Amino acid sequence: MEALGRFAQLAALPEPSIDLAEAALLIGAAGDPGIEPSRWLAELEGYAARLADLGALRHRLFAELGFRGDTRNYYDPENSFLHRVIARRLGIPITLSVLAIEVGRRADIALEAVGMPGHFLVGVPADSAVTPLDAAVSPKAVSDHPVGGAYMACCTMCATRRSQPCSFPDGQQLWL
Repeated sequence: MEALGRFAQLAALPEPSIDLAEAALLIGAAGDPGIEPSRWLAELEGYAARLADLGALRHRLFAELGFRGDTRNYYDPENSFLHRVIARRLGIPITLSVLAIEVGRRADIALEAVGMPGHFLVGVPADSAVTPLDAAVSPKAVSDHPVGGAYMACCTMCATRRSQPCSFPDGQQLWL
């Protein structure tokens, strides 16, 4: 089946049933017809093997495998295609977040997407809060790096108000 046809099938599924990595790889296959998504999905399965917790996932992706944010050529289209991010170990916040979320899902480590104004994070759900991680800047919790305070304040405020907007002073909103 062609990439766009398979993508349409995935997109029609209920959200919890969608394999985000496969969907992202199918988008890449539409732009780069020579790629085979199953090859890259197998790679993600390998990354997830024997991961017990978030610390192990972060170590595997960012220390062992060397994934990092592309600070030199942020707008390079290669950063937007998951298969190219996997091959180059270099990406932008959203593709590195998709990578972390999907490797986590394959290892039964719950992670979720957290959209921020002008940025994208990975959230670690807890009982009543989300601890955000910045896959592009550092594999550490957002609270561990310089801009973390602002993100943490927003995420802490929003985490208890799921499906309600979180407003920022400049009027932008974040939905969790």
